Amino acid sequence: MSWPDICVLETASCPNAWPVLLYSQNTCGCQIVCIKDRKGCPIDLTNRKVCLVVADVPGSTNFIVGGEGEVLVPEDGTARFCFEAEDLELGGMFLGEIQVIEQEEICEEGSSEECSSEEPEESSSGQPAPTPFAGKIIFRARAYVEVEANLTDFRKTFFPICVAELRLAIRDKCALDNFLLDNVQFTDTEIAWALRRPVEWFNETPPDLRKCLSVANFPWRYNHLNGAVGELLFMVAGMNEERNRLTYSSAGLTVGDRDHAKAYLELGTQLKADYQKWGLGKKKALNMESAFQRTEIRSFGNAFQAFSGHNFHVLGSQL
Repeated sequence: MSWPDICVLETASCPNAWPVLLYSQNTCGCQIVCIKDRKGCPIDLTNRKVCLVVADVPGSTNFIVGGEGEVLVPEDGTARFCFEAEDLELGGMFLGEIQVIEQEEICEEGSSEECSSEEPEESSSGQPAPTPFAGKIIFRARAYVEVEANLTDFRKTFFPICVAELRLAIRDKCALDNFLLDNVQFTDTEIAWALRRPVEWFNETPPDLRKCLSVANFPWRYNHLNGAVGELLFMVAGMNEERNRLTYSSAGLTVGDRDHAKAYLELGTQLKADYQKWGLGKKKALNMESAFQRTEIRSFGNAFQAFSGHNFHVLGSQL
């Protein structure tokens, strides 16, 4: 008998899991989410407002403010967040922040009591936090926001990897793919995390590039997908399998349905190494192009490298 991962379908068992809100590029859409605290208890939204702010990479000034969300069931912390088509211009996997805001106090006529009006909080840069209305932010919850790419506009050059595409790559589309688990193995939250990891590695690995890439504009789909699968197998599956590995015997039958840690770790390590090897070469090429405008590089590691537009060649280590 197998032990399925109950976190996939019973989100209450994983109270700290970030939700994944799904939208489509250039399309109006709404998503409903239950806003919970760190212990998994719903936040009371009575007489409170909520909004959703979406950013591509940490530290970016490119924010998408979804405006005020609609509170559906205040005592259950349930709210709906809607975007207009013009708000969803980019596809990709974004970081989202759900903000719970106390409404401003309103003075009644003839009242002698002092009234206070809270201003929007300021960020570390000194700029007002991107909220669609004034008020005091009393709680913030993180989420992943996936915007599936629009393939009908062929003027666009970026078609980011989505959750469904990664599920197809690892054959984890439905319970029929995993008859021992009778469930999918990976949550959407885990896949969203894995999709962002290769891009974050690319941005933080030297040489530094002026442009910080995100899932929305990472153009190398083949290597991005391989890197994401490597992260998923190494960090999520490998560690989880090893942590929950327990071989047991009953009536002369030995069962080890979680004895896949070694295979997952080996495959994940190989895919990550392949991605990082490619990434280092790609970053060197991009760095040279930014310095010399145009390059023609046959391969890295060979003695000969030619730079077009300049009257010199590199032969080994001599100019």
